[in-house]
Amino acid sequence: MAGVIQVSEAASIGVHATLWMAKTPGALARSSEVCRLFGFSEAHFAKVMQSLSRSGIVESVRGPRGGSRLARKPAAITVLEVFEAIEGPLKADRCLLSPRFCPTRCCPIGHELDSLNRRLRQTLADETLESMCAATDWSGFISPPCASVNVSRSGKHVSKRKKRKGAQE
Repeated sequence: MAGVIQVSEAASIGVHATLWMAKTPGALARSSEVCRLFGFSEAHFAKVMQSLSRSGIVESVRGPRGGSRLARKPAAITVLEVFEAIEGPLKADRCLLSPRFCPTRCCPIGHELDSLNRRLRQTLADETLESMCAATDWSGFISPPCASVNVSRSGKHVSKRKKRKGAQE
């Protein structure tokens, strides 16, 4: 049976990818790695990242060692922002049917749907990527290789790995 609330594949990709980026703020998430971990199409993932980039939620670093990362701190990005960057403004529609199919003036379930939509919208507005990431059980995932590489805002790659004793720079 289908769920009452449906989330588009694009919105799902956006939320999952930004939560993954929130897990290691500042680290680059490589497209191929994120797509492999979550089973996303690379083409669809790229389109979603473009929308998130245009909205100022993620930024991209080009090149063979590039990837994407959050443009702001995870505590400063709400889940609603991610949804709306992909889907546009979320509206609280009162009726499931077009008026041409349902001519009633008062939808029998419209008030309930309106109330549920408002509460869901408020929940998404109150939830940040940081709080949702902290509440996520990541135990099923292995840390990505991108967690060990950081790229400064200038684009310079900086290793987070500890240097061995006696190793030269």
